[in-house]
Amino acid sequence: MTHANSYSAVLAACLLLGALHACSAVRPTILLDRRGDGHGPGGYQLPEHPAFSSGSFDLTAVSLARDGSDYVIQATFAARIAKTEIFITRDDRRSLQPQSVDFYFQIDGPGPRSDQALPGRRLAFVQGQGWHRAVVLSPVPRALRRALASSTTLADRVCVPERVQVRGRSLRARVPVACFGPWPPVAVAVAVTATRFVGSFEVVDGSNRPEALTMPVHAASGECRLDEVGGMACHISGCNPCGGHPQVLDVLDPEEIPVADLGDYDSERGRLAQIPMIPLNIQPVIKREAAHGRGGSEGTQQAVR
Repeated sequence: MTHANSYSAVLAACLLLGALHACSAVRPTILLDRRGDGHGPGGYQLPEHPAFSSGSFDLTAVSLARDGSDYVIQATFAARIAKTEIFITRDDRRSLQPQSVDFYFQIDGPGPRSDQALPGRRLAFVQGQGWHRAVVLSPVPRALRRALASSTTLADRVCVPERVQVRGRSLRARVPVACFGPWPPVAVAVAVTATRFVGSFEVVDGSNRPEALTMPVHAASGECRLDEVGGMACHISGCNPCGGHPQVLDVLDPEEIPVADLGDYDSERGRLAQIPMIPLNIQPVIKREAAHGRGGSEGTQQAVR
């Protein structure tokens, strides 16, 4: 059976079963992001550490696909993702990636919306938009769940997958459909942060819980020795002005949608930078390279709702 005939057969079966929501993403929805903007408002600098290579926080594409009782969610970056050795405790050393990715979803149904991102991100959403459900791809899911539970009343609307796969330039995870409730997602906003690993070699300490494991952004650079006993925690540098500045390195910002200006914040008045929700049906044609995190292919494929 050809790929086209296989897809038609699956879609026909879905129609017969009356499960349009369950089959609406037989093929992935893929949204492309602008390249070269993985530096926050414009001047953020990554720590000097091998795990923070140039382009490894520069989002290039995200995808969402329905697969049975799960959604498969993926974020792809401009450069290969590197892992580093982290001490969870003195005796528990693990190889982890520093990237965390927030997916904020609007669903096609009723429910309360939140007009701000999760703690530590320092982001808001364009007026009249906001999110119903969120998914966070984190290298330390259990620690993040604990941090969210102690820092926000929205924790029950956030799904944190236990397993995140690192595939070259991509992070990928499966999320139960139940995370979205009975309605499908119709729009998304995506924010890329660096994960905070504290200098005590514990992923979470009491002082960082309000920031939900978000790596801070300071004016000046500093030491970063995550993988050495006695090492120091890392931070991002380059905020100007500092105070109320976003602590994210990139957001989903397709060509078809007005630019999300991370530099449009007011530290004196407490106004946060705002980002838009992106409809999940805006990108008709995508490159395989961006969708799958691999180079060397000039082919195209169709993305559907």
